[in-house]
Amino acid sequence: MLCPGFHDYIASSTPRAGRGPQIKALEIDHEYKVPPGVEAYERHKKEGAVTMAIYGTPHIYALAAKLTEDRIPGTSPGFGSAAAADGTRYPYIFPIAATYWSQGAAAVDFAKKQLGGSLKGKKIAFIFYDNPPAASRSR
Repeated sequence: MLCPGFHDYIASSTPRAGRGPQIKALEIDHEYKVPPGVEAYERHKKEGAVTMAIYGTPHIYALAAKLTEDRIPGTSPGFGSAAAADGTRYPYIFPIAATYWSQGAAAVDFAKKQLGGSLKGKKIAFIFYDNPPAASRSR
């Protein structure tokens, strides 16, 4: 649902009738595979892209250095490198939602508050679903 929302946002914020800069959103289905994602980045960069909406943890890792080197800002919607939240270290990656790690920290903080402010003597288990999105898609 991210792509339709992205296109709706652009349609609602792009000026009508040629007034102001026109925004063109290009998208590709990289099937959550890094090589097609990196190829699309390079192609869009050559076509003059001024920002990239990157989707996929492995893609953020693969493109972090390129975004900085090319000075192209890229968004990371809620995943990727937790270190990207440090804008001094990654000035061209913009997390636009809570990362997996910040979500986990919020869950622990919530549990601590529910338990009276202390986790002393408590054990915390983190269970995660380790399945890339493309593997769960039907073909």
